[in-house]
Amino acid sequence: MHTLHRAACVALLLCPSILAQDWARQSVSGPTARSQARMVYDSARGKAVLFGGAPPWAPDSDETWLYDGSWSQATPSTWPSARQAFGFCYDSQRQVAVLFG
Repeated sequence: MHTLHRAACVALLLCPSILAQDWARQSVSGPTARSQARMVYDSARGKAVLFGGAPPWAPDSDETWLYDGSWSQATPSTWPSARQAFGFCYDSQRQVAVLFG
């Protein structure tokens, strides 16, 4: 039963006609395509925080982006060096994003 349920969920995710009538391409400004970036949700500010990653055919990124329905590039006074495939979590006790690795 569990396996069947999981397969049904996968089928729903892969078949947009079951969930929505049409897919539509949206024009969005924001970060460039990248792999191995990390994102956390900052519940104190109500924003997702995206950091780093590897844009195609480019050096690793040190960009920080915020998302709350629209993208904006953050300009912190200090930030970590460029990297990909690292640990990233949100510490709700201290209300900070924590990067390691």
